[in-house]
Amino acid sequence: MNGFSREIRSQILNATSHITIRSFNGTIRDIESLLKTLNQYPEIIGAAPYIMGQGMLSKGGQVKGIQIKGIDLNQTNQV
Repeated sequence: MNGFSREIRSQILNATSHITIRSFNGTIRDIESLLKTLNQYPEIIGAAPYIMGQGMLSKGGQVKGIQIKGIDLNQTNQV
């Protein structure tokens, strides 16, 4: 792997979760309990919840579908 490939790979991994945990219906009810369980593993260096949804943007006559990801800014330093 050359330097350029290594840098691209690093940037992608820095912006993307290594693991995502989701429920079947899209809602995790007891997030605090799940985070407490995950943080017991020394291999996990950080975990934080997020929400994800879909939206729509329009300008002029154009309409685009988008995916929205929301994070808790108070927990971003953990991940």
